[in-house]
Amino acid sequence: VRHYVYYPQFAAGSKTYAYVRPHGPGPVSVNDAIVVSPDGTETDRTQNVDRDVAGIRWAGNTLVALAQDRLLSTIVLVPSAGAPQRVNVGRLNVEGVDADPRLRIAFVASAYGVPPELYVVAKPGATPRSITHENAALRRYDYGRAEPIAWTASDGERSEGVVIHPPHERAGVKYPLLLWSHGGPEGEASGLGFGEEYGGGYDAGIMAAADGYYSFFPNYRGSNDLGNAHEHGVYRDPGVGPARDVLAGLAQVERRYPIDPQREAIGGHSYGGFMTAWIIGHDARWRCAIVADGAVDWRQAYDLSGTGNLSWTRDSLGGTPVNPDAAPLYRDGSPITYVAAVRTPTLIITGLADEQVPFSESWEYFHALRDRHVRARLVAIPTAHHTPSDPVRLAAYYRTMSDWLRAHVSH
Repeated sequence: VRHYVYYPQFAAGSKTYAYVRPHGPGPVSVNDAIVVSPDGTETDRTQNVDRDVAGIRWAGNTLVALAQDRLLSTIVLVPSAGAPQRVNVGRLNVEGVDADPRLRIAFVASAYGVPPELYVVAKPGATPRSITHENAALRRYDYGRAEPIAWTASDGERSEGVVIHPPHERAGVKYPLLLWSHGGPEGEASGLGFGEEYGGGYDAGIMAAADGYYSFFPNYRGSNDLGNAHEHGVYRDPGVGPARDVLAGLAQVERRYPIDPQREAIGGHSYGGFMTAWIIGHDARWRCAIVADGAVDWRQAYDLSGTGNLSWTRDSLGGTPVNPDAAPLYRDGSPITYVAAVRTPTLIITGLADEQVPFSESWEYFHALRDRHVRARLVAIPTAHHTPSDPVRLAAYYRTMSDWLRAHVSH
């Protein structure tokens, strides 16, 4: 049995320490904050919160935790006794937090169209106050409008997501759509924040909106925004259930917003690339697709990827490729198995130094599409890992996506 421990740290001047671990069943679940007393007794201090703990800090005898709650990342105070308490930060999306023993809290946060700044809360219950304005110049731009959306799939699974409107939209006009799936899958589209994934693709949706698209970001099952059951729902179901959620969300978007169903594109990064490749192998409606650093073959992920993706593959599929119960899912759960059904023009982007999703998966998918006479383009970025990190290659990364959309989704 593999055990996962994250963010271990001692309380100041004490033998008490805390760490974060998966709630269970198994590693594919939300993370809880565990406090270990000097005698070794462990207490799960957030087991009843049912939200994914993304980080912890000690502030005296209180743990200050970041937790993903629906479409926003928020602050939760975990005292040594009593129930955890959420800090009211309004509609801010918290990106980092610290506090002193008197629980004076400092945090970095943003909102959609409002870039990150440093905020303080003088005490729990007080109103957050911004103490920096370093990014004020970015507020002059029109980013469109972001709205939350919720829906229920045909099997009863409830999901949420974010829709971004194009700036200057006009009544009576039908708009193209970009559907973008986040990676992880145990992540989320926190689209009510400013959005700084640095290559994860969220910015692709913002740029598409600026180019006259609606952008839709679904938090399908496996995402960490709606608690443990939703996150664990991807266990041994890498494609069918999540795709059901994505397409049910798309149907809701089409009903609610002025979308031209003949001008829809789909894309995603990492597991979002997996989702994209899976969906275009089962649904041919799309004008084009973008598979960015996407996993398409679980056997390759197991054989060639770095520790993180290797662990997630065997944990989420229920075993290794030589395990009789798991082996069929390595085949049946891989998008490459369904590549013969793909008809969608597809842009494939990969980093040649990617240790999480090896570039050989992108090569495999590209060759399979080209041999089936499907229009495909492969862009391999030298020195890039799972996403480009330098500004030159990152700009080219997004420019390549925008050019692909413009070439295939007419206005």
